[in-house]
Amino acid sequence: MKVIGLDIGSSSIGWFVREFDQIIKHGVIVFKGGMIKNSTGGYSSPTKERREKRSPRNLIRARKYRTWELLKLLIENNMVPLSYEELNQWKKYRNGQKRIFPESKTFKSWLSCNFSYQGVIIIKIHI
Repeated sequence: MKVIGLDIGSSSIGWFVREFDQIIKHGVIVFKGGMIKNSTGGYSSPTKERREKRSPRNLIRARKYRTWELLKLLIENNMVPLSYEELNQWKKYRNGQKRIFPESKTFKSWLSCNFSYQGVIIIKIHI
């Protein structure tokens, strides 16, 4: 019975074929190193630049999704003067159209913590 053995490293693969106790063939396949030399004399990953540009995009996307989910929850509990339609105009992408941020006056007042649209008067006292 023939057996194949592999030793997989970070930049090489060692292999052998044996039958019973005798090694029939063996060898090593070496790949180029996964690191590139940078200007400071050290080594870095060739995907580092791509990863560093992707990270802020993912952060922005995650914050946007959290904002949408929070607004959805607030709408469900009648805690924000916004409708599902206005939220979906901002949330849903339609080919060739820009997303429309909710522009209603009451929503803008709510965002700025000005609750006068509800008939509430806030008095600020400076001591």
